[in-house]
Amino acid sequence: MKIIKRYIRSFIKNDLKTRMGFIGGPRQVGKTTLALSLLANGNEKHPAYLNWDFLPNRKSLLQGELP
Repeated sequence: MKIIKRYIRSFIKNDLKTRMGFIGGPRQVGKTTLALSLLANGNEKHPAYLNWDFLPNRKSLLQGELP
């Protein structure tokens, strides 16, 4: 599968140096692919991926629990 480089990627990588990020948008536009590709680089200090559609992740986030 070919991954399209997104212009926003550099902005997200820069933001992740100092804070948590949230990627939202319509279905099937590459949100998960982008998030997982950022984590695959291994440069983040505290890598975590939470999926809002996964009920245990959603409950934890709504209760203020972060990884």
